[in-house]
Amino acid sequence: MTFDTEKLITETSEFIEAVDPVQATSSQVGELRNLFEDQSGVGLWLFAYWICGCKDITAQLHMEECQLLSKWGTFQLPNGSWHKRPIEDNETPAQNYRRIHMCVPRDTFKTTLGTRANGLRVVLMDPEATLAIFNESEANAKSWVGAMKNVVEGSKLLQVLWPEVLPPGIHFEDNRSIPRSWKWGDTGFKLVRESYITSEMTVTPFGIGGSATGNHYSHKILDDIIGEKSSDSEAIMRDAIDWVDHARALEKPADRGMELVNYTRWAYFDVYRHQLEKWPGEYVVYHRSLLEDSARNPNVIDGKSIFPERFPDELCKKMYDTDPFVFMSQRQCIPQAGRDTSFDKAWIQNGYVELEEARDVYVIPRDVFNAEVVHSDLREQNIMAPSRVPLSMMHKAIILDPAPSPGSSEARQNRNARNGLAVVGIDPWGRYYLLEAQGLRLDPVDILHTVVRMSLRWGTSMVGIEEVNFSKVYAPLWTALLHHEYPDVHIDFVPLMTKNKDKDSRIKYLIPQMRQRMWHLNEDETKHAVMEFLEYPHSQTRDIIDAIAYTDQILVRPQTFEERYDQRKRRAKEDDGRDPHTHY
Repeated sequence: MTFDTEKLITETSEFIEAVDPVQATSSQVGELRNLFEDQSGVGLWLFAYWICGCKDITAQLHMEECQLLSKWGTFQLPNGSWHKRPIEDNETPAQNYRRIHMCVPRDTFKTTLGTRANGLRVVLMDPEATLAIFNESEANAKSWVGAMKNVVEGSKLLQVLWPEVLPPGIHFEDNRSIPRSWKWGDTGFKLVRESYITSEMTVTPFGIGGSATGNHYSHKILDDIIGEKSSDSEAIMRDAIDWVDHARALEKPADRGMELVNYTRWAYFDVYRHQLEKWPGEYVVYHRSLLEDSARNPNVIDGKSIFPERFPDELCKKMYDTDPFVFMSQRQCIPQAGRDTSFDKAWIQNGYVELEEARDVYVIPRDVFNAEVVHSDLREQNIMAPSRVPLSMMHKAIILDPAPSPGSSEARQNRNARNGLAVVGIDPWGRYYLLEAQGLRLDPVDILHTVVRMSLRWGTSMVGIEEVNFSKVYAPLWTALLHHEYPDVHIDFVPLMTKNKDKDSRIKYLIPQMRQRMWHLNEDETKHAVMEFLEYPHSQTRDIIDAIAYTDQILVRPQTFEERYDQRKRRAKEDDGRDPHTHY
């Protein structure tokens, strides 16, 4: 369901602004309270907007987050009934929102909405709840709790809607002072509750290094419990992991409370990944990237901003160009393992193919052209490379990295796997070219049709494919299909060897070549490959770049003009100009 921000604000403002908190009738109060306590997501969105004053949130982006957060703590049994209580040992929920991981881009009001507005609304609707808010810094957590307290003190609308939970002296019509014994401050605050025996405050802030021993909380929010500087420290990350390993003992009941992990990532091997691996299947995971395609996949090439009101597309691209490494972690929420194990955007050298005198020529633009970047065998000879290379001078091939067979263990582990197809070339100067790249979820018959099209388009009959897959699946099927459907097309199949290397080991072999600016990419037809390069090693797919990694197994560098000339001279010298048979 999609929501229009302006329409939602307009429709509710007429109703909300018409209610004077001082003179509101019980009927109006009841209707408004029902509106703000609505659990479809609309109630939380309106609470954040009208009561907490979060005027920059949008329905297009934040309503979906509100829908998820409104389910926090609930679970559904197989009979269809929904509950908000600890799960019994003999119950197996069909849906379970007791624990949520919400990973969203930085500066999209993650804390404002997910921690402050959501946390305050939870305890207003259930004053018996006890909420602990954790952050890397106790000072940050205190400031958030202080902001929540300020909303309670300052919003007359809130005070009219939930008067029964307010401490003495808070309601605008209550002239009493807050009793000195009442816990009310940024170190925590207590709302009025029926239970007198509960010792914990309603909301309490903590740094993850602080002590919460002896206290137990029905709700925990872990908001950015690891930051930029801490993410670079293995010791601090280890401490954070140790802390989350024991933090479930703080829940009420122990190990069966409600947990919201609200964060943006700085590092790949971090505490959040540890949680998901240690307790697989226990968290509902919500993940967004600032730049996404129409299918909501992360996409820094063609993606559109999910929050254009604050981050227009052009600003996102500029931020990415400034520091791709940080942008991928903080904005795309796809942290890189390290700058040395990833592909830098600066290594992506785009070019294009144009028709020149009835032949295709690859053009290397001036801004990325360097005549001195040549094969190591040519550097000592001071041979320079041209910026325009006819495709006929290249040795070219098509490489297929097949998708794993349906039902195989590899297919189960990577459900995003595709058939990676790459048309590669190498010129006489040792520069590599990616002419076309496709990631396709097609059966072997349709893959063959694509291979034939690529063969005719780029003028190559050589097709490389991993040996085991070729022998078992493709060789007999493709041989028969070519004979019947393409009798005039000749294809040379070349089996490629894994050489006992896994996919990542093969791909990382490309990093030195890319760093040395040896690769050139045909911009219009290689965007899927560029995205895999830039998101590696944590992209959803890497099938195309795995196909590219086989390039040196199948391509041989053609000779330059100088090398052919020198070869002819050597042969002539060896023959000494004599006929090889008569020696005259």
